[in-house]
Amino acid sequence: MNKYGIIGLGIILIFLAFLIFQSEDSSFVAKRVAHAGGGIGNRTYTNSIDALNESVKKGFVYFEIDLIFASDNSLVCMHDWKSNFKGLFGYEIQEIPNLSQFTQIVSESKFDVCTLDSLIIWMNQNPDAYIITDAKGDNTKTLEVISKKVPKYEKRVIPQVYYPAEYQKAKELGYKQVIWTLYRYNGTNDEVLEEIKRFKGPFAITMPKERARSSLPTELSKRNIPTYVHTVNSLGEKEEFLKIYNLTEVYTDFLEPE
Repeated sequence: MNKYGIIGLGIILIFLAFLIFQSEDSSFVAKRVAHAGGGIGNRTYTNSIDALNESVKKGFVYFEIDLIFASDNSLVCMHDWKSNFKGLFGYEIQEIPNLSQFTQIVSESKFDVCTLDSLIIWMNQNPDAYIITDAKGDNTKTLEVISKKVPKYEKRVIPQVYYPAEYQKAKELGYKQVIWTLYRYNGTNDEVLEEIKRFKGPFAITMPKERARSSLPTELSKRNIPTYVHTVNSLGEKEEFLKIYNLTEVYTDFLEPE
């Protein structure tokens, strides 16, 4: 190869490296999130395949799903084993079921509540969908299981982290985008702004309504950081948060994407 060929190759490699860097460091694209898979009928928190399919019809591409461990450490899509389980299936349980038992329970119920395995099938059928996790147990363990089982998890799954230390763990596992959810975090707004200085890569922040009605969303907007508020189901509240408090988008059960 002559010197011009070498120079040309060098230019191409630099350009490719630039594209990779841009891709890795690109901004988080905030889109409306279907909370717990989205509402179906007048029901919320079903985390069901039914709800996911209904939300797809409405135009959602971001779907938050609650994930919890069954007794055999399999992941299933549910908020909790007490009130949420009873609300979905009509009775209380004395012991947490294993995956096989849970699958049998689901087969006899109204809603097709998903497991991680059936969620993967659904993701394969809906290649434009992104799953946002809300782990109800050990978050790092949940993200590790997902990273081993979900195809293209690093791009298709957006983990929520609850504390700043979990952010780096999620990035080490290979997740490209992360959402820091503040509903378990007791630090001040100033502490939030200080912590995010150490975050690398595209991320967003979601928060409960109480914190959303503060100066934090505006301060984050000044730093070009996308923000969400949860859970919003009225047009009036949506307008309040997006126009008055400078939130970027909402988690919702029923408000369709615009």
